[in-house]
Amino acid sequence: MISPAASADQNPGYPGSCGRCYTVRCKPGPVLDNDGQPIRIIYPFFENGTQSSVGYFNGDYLRPYLPSINSDVKDSFGKAFPGNPGHIGPTGDSEDGGIVDVQCDPSINVTVIIADSCPCKQVLSEDAPGVAPGGEVRRQEWCCGPTASGGPTSHFDISWRAMEYLAHPLFGAINLEYVPIQDGFQPFDGAQAIHFSIKLTGSASDKVDAAAVPALKLFVIVDELIESSLQDGEPVREEVKKYCNVEAFLDTSETSAPNGELQTGEDQDNGWIPLSSLECEEAGVPVKELNRMDFQNVIDSDVEFCLTDLEIVM
Repeated sequence: MISPAASADQNPGYPGSCGRCYTVRCKPGPVLDNDGQPIRIIYPFFENGTQSSVGYFNGDYLRPYLPSINSDVKDSFGKAFPGNPGHIGPTGDSEDGGIVDVQCDPSINVTVIIADSCPCKQVLSEDAPGVAPGGEVRRQEWCCGPTASGGPTSHFDISWRAMEYLAHPLFGAINLEYVPIQDGFQPFDGAQAIHFSIKLTGSASDKVDAAAVPALKLFVIVDELIESSLQDGEPVREEVKKYCNVEAFLDTSETSAPNGELQTGEDQDNGWIPLSSLECEEAGVPVKELNRMDFQNVIDSDVEFCLTDLEIVM
């Protein structure tokens, strides 16, 4: 599985990281913060003296400890939450509810490709949920690097699907061990299809209504930089793109190309595009050399959506 990920903009390897691939795996044990200290689960007290039943990572109200809300949740593979031996819970005497001691299998690896960033300073517009009039600039502490000497300095946001492969997603955060994949890696080598899930921006549901499928098309290409000439004795690089014969249209109208499928309804919101239907080889573009995919609007008005999952299926 190859899954998208975001790199914190304070990571040492952040500059130039877009498109870089890493092999990652879960490291069992207490989850550490930027300074190498175990993250605490804080159950705050209200002004009336009662204690919250919901815990928060290091007291951050934007990062709830999900098992304190509901631990009886199975992942997509049907696995139950394995439990957190470091969790104490609200005692009524102290805010400290223990630590996040992750149980996971370190023999499972996932390949991630950096496709986004996790900014230390997040600029939010006033129309975002919970944001004050005029907008706000917030610090995302986990993406801000260490506040003291020593300790881990790298942070990655990985997809829900990748998290499920590595550990139960209810943990919310895990320690990762990772190694970069050397140049020359071909993410589409042996690929059979592209699988994705989308969510309409502003929708309370994670499902896409069949009557409101975004008017988008998906195309995959080979995007290369080649040395085309010399200028003042220095090589000049030119971007060269190679396209497949067919684009996949994601809406369900009669004018859509019949090469893609967008499943909708109560239980499904998954797009499934067989690579054979895009006729890349017929265009002289080997599938194994593909290295980029784009979603593009096909109407004049804006289309707002969230890509909640993306997977290259082998």
